[in-house]
Amino acid sequence: MHKIQMFTVGTGKLVMGMNYQLTHSCYGIAHHQGMLYITTSQALYQYTTTGTLVRTLYEDKTNNPSGMYVHLSSKYDQH
Repeated sequence: MHKIQMFTVGTGKLVMGMNYQLTHSCYGIAHHQGMLYITTSQALYQYTTTGTLVRTLYEDKTNNPSGMYVHLSSKYDQH
């Protein structure tokens, strides 16, 4: 089981917030415009800040553990 623990900052102190359980691993997490983006070694998921899965943005089904990073970096390197 994999979990994400959210925190907020209130009057200079960390305050424990919501706790989300995931059905997949979590190698990276980002927040942008009210959405969470969570990566595994082979997928990128979009979640709401309440922990609801919105969609799978990318998934490498070739069983290549570095496949996602190759695809994403090459996509953003093109000008």
